[in-house]
Amino acid sequence: MRPLHAIAPSTRVLRYLRQILFPRPHEYPVCIASNCARPRYCENHFLSQQHRGVHTGVLVENYGGEQLQQQQQQQQQEEMTPLLAPPVRQAWAKGRAGWNMNKKKKALWERPLRKAGVSGPSPNKGWHLQCRRLIHQKRLSEAMAQWLDAKNKNAEQGDVEKLGKALMKAFNRNQRARGTPQIFATMVAHDPSSIDTRCLNLVLEAYLINNRPEKLTEVFKHYKNIVNPDWMTFDIILRNFIAMRRLGDAEGLVRILLDNRGPVTPSSFATLLDGVNQKTGDLVEMQRIVEWMKTTGVDPHKSIYNIMIKAALDNGRYTMARGYAEEMVARGLQYNTDTFVLFLSTQSVAGDWVGVRRTMERMHAHNLMISTEGFSTLLHSYAATAVEIDHIERFFESMVSAGATPGRFTFNIMVHACTRLHDSVSKERWIKRMRVAGFPPDAVTFNILFQELRKSHTPCYVLRRVYAAAVDINPNIVNARTKQILLDSMRKESILPYLPRSRATSAPRFVEQTRAMESALSADRPHDAICIFSDIISSGVKPTQPLVAAAIRATFRLPVSEHDEASRLLFIAQKRGIRVNEVVMDVIVASEPSTHAPSTDSNRLMAALDRLKTSYEFMGRFFLPVSHYVLIQSAWSLVSGGDAQGAITLLHQMANTRWGSEIAKWDMVGLTVLLRAYTVIGDMTGVGWVVDQVLQDEVLPDRRFMMYLKRAKECTQSREDEAFVGWCVGRCLKMRGSLRSEEAGLSARELLKFFGE
Repeated sequence: MRPLHAIAPSTRVLRYLRQILFPRPHEYPVCIASNCARPRYCENHFLSQQHRGVHTGVLVENYGGEQLQQQQQQQQQEEMTPLLAPPVRQAWAKGRAGWNMNKKKKALWERPLRKAGVSGPSPNKGWHLQCRRLIHQKRLSEAMAQWLDAKNKNAEQGDVEKLGKALMKAFNRNQRARGTPQIFATMVAHDPSSIDTRCLNLVLEAYLINNRPEKLTEVFKHYKNIVNPDWMTFDIILRNFIAMRRLGDAEGLVRILLDNRGPVTPSSFATLLDGVNQKTGDLVEMQRIVEWMKTTGVDPHKSIYNIMIKAALDNGRYTMARGYAEEMVARGLQYNTDTFVLFLSTQSVAGDWVGVRRTMERMHAHNLMISTEGFSTLLHSYAATAVEIDHIERFFESMVSAGATPGRFTFNIMVHACTRLHDSVSKERWIKRMRVAGFPPDAVTFNILFQELRKSHTPCYVLRRVYAAAVDINPNIVNARTKQILLDSMRKESILPYLPRSRATSAPRFVEQTRAMESALSADRPHDAICIFSDIISSGVKPTQPLVAAAIRATFRLPVSEHDEASRLLFIAQKRGIRVNEVVMDVIVASEPSTHAPSTDSNRLMAALDRLKTSYEFMGRFFLPVSHYVLIQSAWSLVSGGDAQGAITLLHQMANTRWGSEIAKWDMVGLTVLLRAYTVIGDMTGVGWVVDQVLQDEVLPDRRFMMYLKRAKECTQSREDEAFVGWCVGRCLKMRGSLRSEEAGLSARELLKFFGE
């Protein structure tokens, strides 16, 4: 074997070696030499710039010449020695560089122009790369401006055409199809011969997206004899007929293409069937089209069967849907996930969870797993009807154990279910589980919590503070939906004092059950009425107020041994949103005998006290939580009836009882009723006591409280009382500002704790 130094280097190796040892100041194209270490002049010093790849010393050592080694050592010494001037160019380098520049200028200015009468330099050769980069970044306006500039400067015609088609495709893909006709018109004006089938399809699709069917038809008629339409062109025309609801013309187009042996595929029939389903929903017409397709020799594929299955399920024809599914298998087309998702979505919306379980078993038998989107759809349908978070969690776990994979939207559904059922503990647990699963809370999660905060009658200043804090922490969790929630809340709060009060009415429910309970009570069978009420509660729905009233009347007649079951049922009803204490008061009022004797203020006060004590005793006997809403409502009725002193007496007497002692402090509604009563009788001492209670208990004065407090200032009889009430107003306003700021900060911290790092 010959020694390494005896091998003669090739010409290419010597050229690379010359580039390394004698560098030039101008930049080189990317090559081996650019990846080697070569000196670079910078601020009176030669700095060795290390690149990846082969090192200079390795190349020199491989060829082992003593002269080359000496040149390398001399070069290293020069690198370590600071110089006062840049290196002197060699004569041959100067000549070659000048020749290259002359050649470049000649090629730039003296080459023939592409179009007569147009002169000027061509754009940068990398313009098309930069334009494609802008398209990839979805900066379509900048890309279009650069494309127009390149076209005006007579760039390469091939690059201009390719970039024009890429721009039109990007505009259509991003649903910004208004730019596509402009590009098409520019290409037609500069070079009509550049219009081909692809350009025509892109501009027709743009007109279809922009909902301009007449313009689409006009452009197609003009260019149908200039370019050769393909199957995509006729597919766009077919979709245009469907968008114009000209289903007869759409079917006629398919028949003409079949007669002329044109490009007709199963996708054409799928488009026609989908159009008929969306526009008319006529299942008989869709069946006729499928039978006609079978006679033409075009075999239906899975998408056509899925369209027919969906149409049959939407019309409640489950047998027909199963028939199409079996026919699909008989033709050799196996079940896919989309087919089962159609059955699952229809069954879940209808509440047929037994059918959902059977469909899931069939999917498992065919070795098919439900997708994340299908799992989210089923969970959303189930969570919308469930009234217990435990049931939703069991459904979630059963789907996961069956092989379903939860996604970000799935966890957001669980968070929304917890907020709808007012379960804060489960809400925090599911947000933590969402983060552990690799899905940090996003804008959808924030909107769920923000909407919950709004529905809890949170003031607008708190919502604005939370929104501003969210933008400061992470702007990505705020979107247009968040702004809409905030704006709706501000609008409703601004017009709320001017809206007439009206109670929302809904369609009566459980009419037959209510009549059955009333019949059982009339026949003195309270146990039967309680059994009917128990069946309704066990179904998991919220009972109506007439049902609860009938159950309470039955409970009054039950023996003591059956009180536990009645207490359990009433507690569940209250947990589901029924004010049992208020219903009890209505039952007591309805059971009182009507008298025609004139009622005095003292009689009304004693009657209200008796009703309240009876209601509270009933709630305590059946271990139900006591609510003072009925007390405040009774006091408000007395004030409105002209007995303000009786309302004050009623509130103070009930506050000193054992039921009133269960509340540690007065709430704002009760204090507002007291303030109104003291204002009516002109007792400024009582007004001062109410203000002291507000300041002592640190209760936030609302708009109604401040309205009555300012009205008390107008009803004063002396300047001393007026100054006193003004001083009370100032104290309340000062505390209101501090409490509002504290409440807003607390709400912002409480909500945004889930979105920290």
